[in-house]
Amino acid sequence: MYCDQLQQTGINTSLRAHQHRMKLSDTNVCDCEQGIEDVHHFLFECTRYRAARKILLQTITSICEDAECNRRLLMAVSSLLNPEDLQVFTKKQCQHILTAVFVFIRQSGRCL
Repeated sequence: MYCDQLQQTGINTSLRAHQHRMKLSDTNVCDCEQGIEDVHHFLFECTRYRAARKILLQTITSICEDAECNRRLLMAVSSLLNPEDLQVFTKKQCQHILTAVFVFIRQSGRCL
């Protein structure tokens, strides 16, 4: 559900992996030159968003501690965007996780 909502915001169209598939970019490599710029790279790896990611991971860690679960549960794109599917978090915790993701996107400065 939230994956669909995130895609509707345009996240796939602004990332080079998608642009390259659509023949809108000559390359799928991220500007950081550390990997293919797909959703996983954007959320978890790109060095350009290290500061924003630190805040995201702090929020996730806090929520996981409250839910008494390992934060690694949310270290996959599908889990991070659909935390309710894990059936570990309350509805309010899921909302906080998704809010943290959208704050990360906004802090990244990307036009998504």
